[in-house]
Amino acid sequence: MDTPTVSIDQFFGFSLTFPLIKFITTAGLLMVIIGATTL
Repeated sequence: MDTPTVSIDQFFGFSLTFPLIKFITTAGLLMVIIGATTL
């Protein structure tokens, strides 16, 4: 029985890290938009 290359630790690490990256990029875009409107 071949196990997939992605282990459980990697899967949970990715599922935890991905929303964090999405949140940081969304916050960065919001700051850019707010900065552009205040200028």
